[in-house]
Amino acid sequence: MHTEIGAYEAKTRLPEVLRQVEQGARFAITVRGRGVANVVPVSGQERA
Repeated sequence: MHTEIGAYEAKTRLPEVLRQVEQGARFAITVRGRGVANVVPVSGQERA
């Protein structure tokens, strides 16, 4: 499940958002209510 977050809020809270993503959270970034991007954790293989 993705948590929706506006682009401005994502920008102002980016360090917190990234910490949550490291722990497995997923975010859908929106602009004026329209989804434009997903922020999801990378798989273990991609991290290496």
